[in-house]
Amino acid sequence: MSNPLVRDTLFLPDTAFAVDGAGPFYCGDCIAIEGLLSIAPAIAQGLEIRRLAFPRPRQVLVDLLGEQQQSLPVLVLAATDAEVAGSKPAGRYCVIDDEAAIRAYLSHRFAVARQR
Repeated sequence: MSNPLVRDTLFLPDTAFAVDGAGPFYCGDCIAIEGLLSIAPAIAQGLEIRRLAFPRPRQVLVDLLGEQQQSLPVLVLAATDAEVAGSKPAGRYCVIDDEAAIRAYLSHRFAVARQR
């Protein structure tokens, strides 16, 4: 991923994964995001969504954001000059890595239902 991101990109783990031979598991921090994507299809149409294997290193994130930023879920904002609540710098981008903040941003940006 050496080319700059054109669209905001949401990185999620594969929907079912194994850890140390056990599983399948799902990501508890991602399940509410998955639910939002399912009730608001416009979000998925307006984002790049990339699913990654669960084990580390997650090389695509290392290359894009640096060694320290491999947690999932993470939303990488394409506009590097945008100030977005809940975002922080990582590599040459800003990211949102808190699942509640990701959902709030997506609900606001795509003008869909938000959490009560």
